[in-house]
Amino acid sequence: MSKMDEYARGKRDGVRAAVEWLHLRAKGMNDPHARRILDSAALHLGEARKADVTGWLRGKAESSPAE
Repeated sequence: MSKMDEYARGKRDGVRAAVEWLHLRAKGMNDPHARRILDSAALHLGEARKADVTGWLRGKAESSPAE
């Protein structure tokens, strides 16, 4: 497993905390529509992070010198 630089790790941890916060807020909602909106936002935020990280890793691999 490759080491993540501090920026990528901080970004990952920040998004993870935001997703967790959205899910916790959703649990406290009485309105099912509001819960679905917050859960949907958490899902999309998590998917965007995954796409960003894989794109970042793909970019790192492409920029490394060919052996």
